[in-house]
Amino acid sequence: TNALPWANATSDEDLFATKEKIMTESDKFFRSVGNGCQPVEQAFRAFFEEVRSMKYSQAPDYVKLRTLAEKMDDDIRLVAQNNPRGTVRRTTTRHGKKRTSAPTPQVQSKAQIIEVDDSDEDEQDEFHSAENDEEDDFYSCTEGGEDMEWDSSSPNTDRQQADSKPKAKNKVGIKVVVTKGPDEGLSFLLMNRESLVLGSSNLPHDRKLDKQHVQLTLQATKRVKKVIVKDLKSSSGTTLNGTTIGKGKEQTAFLSTTIGMGESTLSLVPLLPTELDVPASSPEEDLLAGSNERTSAR
Repeated sequence: TNALPWANATSDEDLFATKEKIMTESDKFFRSVGNGCQPVEQAFRAFFEEVRSMKYSQAPDYVKLRTLAEKMDDDIRLVAQNNPRGTVRRTTTRHGKKRTSAPTPQVQSKAQIIEVDDSDEDEQDEFHSAENDEEDDFYSCTEGGEDMEWDSSSPNTDRQQADSKPKAKNKVGIKVVVTKGPDEGLSFLLMNRESLVLGSSNLPHDRKLDKQHVQLTLQATKRVKKVIVKDLKSSSGTTLNGTTIGKGKEQTAFLSTTIGMGESTLSLVPLLPTELDVPASSPEEDLLAGSNERTSAR
């Protein structure tokens, strides 16, 4: 049998250095990730090198990471547009049914409290929509496939109608919890593609806050929940993990990020499945209910 390249490593440091050299210098690794698309391969290589250059002692440059990630998405969409067969997804059906082609359905965005331009997020959700199917779907930017459905001539008409029904989209949201400060214990509900403005109007005991201090916008996919934190030109400023956001500027936060404003510290907490099963109500009512409740810890 052929020995692995790092089989003769004498220490963990030697083993990691060998693996890093293989991943960094091997074009085969990036070609496999890019699936043969050179623009995607180059974009991923740039993202990979930026991540590898991070240091534990310094906060990551989230703006640059977001720019590189968006460039990968742009390159994937551009390749797909230049290759019409790449604009549809491929599905392998079972039971030997006859196969036909159909375009991928559009993904509709949810209602928002504050209107947010989330066209890029809709495109990303549409690109990853194949993950939501029960079948083994995949998306290729170089070799497009066909979207397979049950043929209308199939005798199993009931099965066809059942499979053609749209699947309910899971609700996605987080809680914004005041973990430190005069209003400690207050929590606010923030659903996907909604925006929440925080300040002295809903944290009344923090005298260092402006009336409208910061705006939080949740942009979540199936795997990643990120919050766009925008300072509304506040007088005392806003921080992410201790790093100040410029006045009127915005940065990206994740569930592990702490937000500082005035005398208060906020944490982003995932919702439990039971907390998503709430009675139907308007977004405004949901926020009002969340802003008037204190946790038992208070």
